[in-house]
Amino acid sequence: MQYPDLHYAKVNGVDALSLVDKNWFVNEFIPAVQHRGAEVIKERGQSSAASAANAAIMQMSAWIFGTRQGDWVSMGVASDGSYGIQEGLVCSLPVEVRNGHCQIVYGLDLNDFSKKMLKQNETKLRSERDAVRHLLV
Repeated sequence: MQYPDLHYAKVNGVDALSLVDKNWFVNEFIPAVQHRGAEVIKERGQSSAASAANAAIMQMSAWIFGTRQGDWVSMGVASDGSYGIQEGLVCSLPVEVRNGHCQIVYGLDLNDFSKKMLKQNETKLRSERDAVRHLLV
């Protein structure tokens, strides 16, 4: 389960959520992002690998070149317990990148909706990890 959190996103310096209807964000945008891989396959009859490859390129770019002062990106890292996510669980968290090192951004104010979505993501990730625990060395 993915949660595209727009609460800190900006479009040309404007808060992204102020530009969209909340109903659209919750009932259309979030499900569309969560099911985009299947939608790409349905529409194109091909894998969504290009989208995944582009995301990997963007992550590597942030890792190599870093983030601008005051900016951050979401990146899959091992949790240190921040934002209520179990320590050690690999999940997407806000990070600043300097000299190839990722540092979790602390203290972002999350509303109840975001907290609920993060908890659902954590539950799903823990379930998936537990399902393959017997394969881990």
